[in-house]
Amino acid sequence: EEEEEPKTEQEWIAKLVKQQAELKQLHSAIASAEETGGALQEEDEEEDEDEDDEQAREMLQALAHKREELQSLLFAKASLERQLANEQRVEESAPEPVPVRAAPPAVVEVPPKPDENELAAILERRKEAQQAVDEQERKIAELTALQESLRSRLLLMEQQGLGIEVGAPEATAEEAEEAEEA
Repeated sequence: EEEEEPKTEQEWIAKLVKQQAELKQLHSAIASAEETGGALQEEDEEEDEDEDDEQAREMLQALAHKREELQSLLFAKASLERQLANEQRVEESAPEPVPVRAAPPAVVEVPPKPDENELAAILERRKEAQQAVDEQERKIAELTALQESLRSRLLLMEQQGLGIEVGAPEATAEEAEEAEEA
C-alpha cells in the first residue's frame, strides 16, 4: 500500500501515530505468542537439539568410518599400482629370445613353452590387477560422493540448528521441510 507522502506537519504526525499503533499491535501479538507457545517451543527445541546432536554424531562416526575405508582403499590402490609397475618392469627387462642357429636335428632341442605360459600368466595378473584398480577407483568415487553428500547434510543440519536458535518458529518449520525434501 503506497500512500502519498505527507505534505503538512499534521499529516506527518497522523502517519507516525498510525505507525506507532501498528507497532504496538505487533508487539502485543508477539508477546502473547511467546507466552502461549514459548514453554512448549523451548521443550521442543531442546528435544530437537538432542536429536540433531545425536544425528550429527552418527553422521560424523559414519563419515570417519568411510574416511578410514577410503584410506584403506587408496592404500590398496597404491599397492596394486606398484605391483603392476613392478610386473611391467620385469616384463620389459625380460631378455629377448635368442634365435637358435640351425644345427643338426639330433642336437637341436625345441625350447619348452613355459616362457609363453609365464607371459600369459603375467598378462593375466596384469589384467586382474587393472580390474582391481578399476574397482577400487569406482569405490573411491562412490565414497567421495557419499562423503560429499554427508558433508552437505551435516552443513544443512548445522544451518538448521542455527536457524532454530535465531529464527522464528515459522522459519524453522520451512527449513525442516526443505531438509526433508533434500
